[in-house]
Amino acid sequence: MTIASLTARGPEDILTYIPHAIGFWPRDSLVCLTARSGRIGATLRVDLPAHDLRGDALLRYVRAVLSYLEHDSSADSTFVAMFQDAGVAGVRGERAELMALLAWVLSQAGRPVHELWLVGADGWNGSGCRGGECSLTGEGPCEEGAAHPLDLIRDSRLAAELVFQGSAVEPHPGRSFPLQGQEAPGDPGPSTGPHDRPAATTVAADPPSGEPSLAEALELWEPYLDGTASLDGAAFLDGGASPDSTESLESTASRESAVAPDRAESLYRALCRTLETPAVRDAVYVSAGSSWSIAFQGGHAAAAVLAGAIGAEAPHGPDRDEGEIPRSPAGQDLTPWLGTFGDVFLAESGTGPDWDRMNHFAAVLQNLLHRAGDHPPAGVLTGLAWVEWCRGRGSQACAFLDGALAVEPGHRLASLLHRAILSGALSGWASRRHSSWRRPLDRSDSGLDEQATPDAEE
Repeated sequence: MTIASLTARGPEDILTYIPHAIGFWPRDSLVCLTARSGRIGATLRVDLPAHDLRGDALLRYVRAVLSYLEHDSSADSTFVAMFQDAGVAGVRGERAELMALLAWVLSQAGRPVHELWLVGADGWNGSGCRGGECSLTGEGPCEEGAAHPLDLIRDSRLAAELVFQGSAVEPHPGRSFPLQGQEAPGDPGPSTGPHDRPAATTVAADPPSGEPSLAEALELWEPYLDGTASLDGAAFLDGGASPDSTESLESTASRESAVAPDRAESLYRALCRTLETPAVRDAVYVSAGSSWSIAFQGGHAAAAVLAGAIGAEAPHGPDRDEGEIPRSPAGQDLTPWLGTFGDVFLAESGTGPDWDRMNHFAAVLQNLLHRAGDHPPAGVLTGLAWVEWCRGRGSQACAFLDGALAVEPGHRLASLLHRAILSGALSGWASRRHSSWRRPLDRSDSGLDEQATPDAEE
């Protein structure tokens, strides 16, 4: 879907845009929109600080916000909105010091606050509504405690246009993971490596049983990541009839392949099993973010380093001499593959991921999650959290991680990723405009004038 540039005619349009940009209506949130020459760039959402945070501690919080905003180096001003469940008057009183510090710090950094809005349970108003001209009417200041109704945001002209263009606001992630439908693929990012595997891809007739090897796992996932096969929904995976269930299992680029009903359960289990063994799981993630070859070669390099084995030595062979290079059995230097593998897994590769493959990966994981019902596997939830973190959607990622850790409290990757996000770690892909994920709403030829195109939420 491609849309024309959107124009905001007033503050209610910008406030309307915020939940569509981050995917949900914010709660207890500080939202900052960078802008340059009347056009909004990045969208940042962070939790509001504790009410009792004061002085130097609050200043450190504001400087951390600035450090995120500085990723948009072209910005020359900032729009700020505070969302809280209290009334607007209460928000203004409780957050006065935060508002003052934000205005001062952002001004000193050369990106002054163009407007600051307070959104509470009883309505909203702007920084000019009390001391100068009302940000909505353009006339004198509002009366003490006055607030514009929230319906002005929900029913604005831009809200209708965004919904017409296909955008939707999901429920707040809260503390539970959202069960979402398949997301439409976004714009493909540049590939981080060659797809030098066989061009023809066929869905495996017999998914591997037991612990899959690296090659088996990548071959199992490849048709779903490259888009030549798909899992067609929960009813199909549950064993319901598929329109294509009598056709051949062979996949082509022009026709989605079918998974026979009697194979649905074994395929479901096989896909989930690839997300349970760390070395194999990591390679599946990397394959989703780049290519089969990077995942395969880098996965072998990582295994060689972790096992301390070189070449054809056994997994527990002799220790390497310091500085010795990990090599394949054929003598190939695996170091470059290892570096690229790690960069993709940590969402730091400079060219960004292949977002088509990432979106296909997320769609399959959502199908697996739906199939699991009330017993979601921790590996599937963690995979979805990794995708959301790569996209720059920390709130959604934390919701999935909460679910994963409830299922399996000791899940290593879920615990590490959860701590990283709560400490403020933003994926490198999300922090750079050229590599950031974009919903269909946010194509390169779209934007919000006066006022915004989202890059990341954290």
